[in-house]
Amino acid sequence: MSLFRIFHKLFRAKKLEGIGDYDSVAATDQDAEKIKRKPVLNRIYREKYGQMVAMMETHARTPDGPVLELGSGGGFFKDVLPGLITSDRKPLAYVDRVVDAEKLPFDDGTLRCLFAMQVFHHVPSVRNFLNEAVRCLKPGGTVVLMEPNDGPLARWFFRHLHPEPFRADSATWEFPPAGPASGSNQALAYLIFKRDRRIFEKEFPGLEIVEIRADTFLEYLASGGVVYQQFLPDFAFPLLRTFDRVLGPFMRWIGLHQIIVLRRTL
Repeated sequence: MSLFRIFHKLFRAKKLEGIGDYDSVAATDQDAEKIKRKPVLNRIYREKYGQMVAMMETHARTPDGPVLELGSGGGFFKDVLPGLITSDRKPLAYVDRVVDAEKLPFDDGTLRCLFAMQVFHHVPSVRNFLNEAVRCLKPGGTVVLMEPNDGPLARWFFRHLHPEPFRADSATWEFPPAGPASGSNQALAYLIFKRDRRIFEKEFPGLEIVEIRADTFLEYLASGGVVYQQFLPDFAFPLLRTFDRVLGPFMRWIGLHQIIVLRRTL
């Protein structure tokens, strides 16, 4: 039995027999309910949404236009950013549209921003998405991604304690198409924006990387996310948050997630 399955069996928030069914609507419904009833996780999500909005406001060079979230899933980004268009590949009752990231149903040069929280690494042919981003964004519009980090701690965590693969040695950006959640490579952001950055810049001159920032350590880890139970009582989290702030300069190496901001060149 793998380390992940042992850990999952001891501290699971999802049933073991459901691990292979992440692509179902019911699985996303379960995640949505978990985010709602775990106050610490709910607050962390709300703060991450706020960070992503702040990135858009800081880096976008266009003041208006529709804003789209890809892979909204069980989240609640629209509560933080009213007017946001929510979407998912699954026909979820609580999102605005069913959208495939590789075939965006928007006119050329119309969107102010594309948000994607833990979605980018699920896109099998990511070049199609990046081309669609260039096509649909207004000049100066942004793509704001929240993705797994690639520091030593994140690599160990995502390889051993997470159900999705983390293949930092993949020779290509692509992976075989599968379901909306089960098909993935959590190292995709690392491959494209760090290891193969020169290739990205050559292939996509219409997108510039304007910021990459790692964050999230003890507080998120102790929350258990949507996969595990919360490991510590609620009263412990202010202290964990303080530790995370103190450890801020080291997040490149210990952070679990990273925010990546791309901007369509003017």
